[in-house]
Amino acid sequence: MNTAPIDILDLDVPDWAEQQAMLLRRHAAGEHVDGIDWTNIAGQIELIAKSEVAAFRSLLTAALQHLLKARALTDHPARAHWLLEAETFLDQARDVFSPSMARRVELPRIYERARRLVLIDYPQADAKRLPETCPFTLAELVETTADVPMLLARLG
Repeated sequence: MNTAPIDILDLDVPDWAEQQAMLLRRHAAGEHVDGIDWTNIAGQIELIAKSEVAAFRSLLTAALQHLLKARALTDHPARAHWLLEAETFLDQARDVFSPSMARRVELPRIYERARRLVLIDYPQADAKRLPETCPFTLAELVETTADVPMLLARLG
């Protein structure tokens, strides 16, 4: 029996995952099975967690960027679209959010990034219209009662 670790990069991951899931279910049912790739399964589980947090951060950054653009560029023809996008990204962020993410997400850093990206993308934006620090808490952003007009008003 070959006990050398398998390099996950050499695998057809969907096929490997289906096979490992089947083996794990058989093992959970009490059957003795060989071939469970414990090391890579653990690694993949960790990657799933990191990926979920990264997706949430990305959606929150996008939502904040659109809110900030709408705040900084009030006469821009795309403003209504940005507000809709902010709502869409917030909804998607709420869909993937789980309470354990709160300790893995640094909202001030996400806000700072969103603000910086808006000012890079739109040099004509009035930086004074954008608070330098995040005026929201993470809890406020993931609450379903926090709508875009209320959040926009909180920006000043």
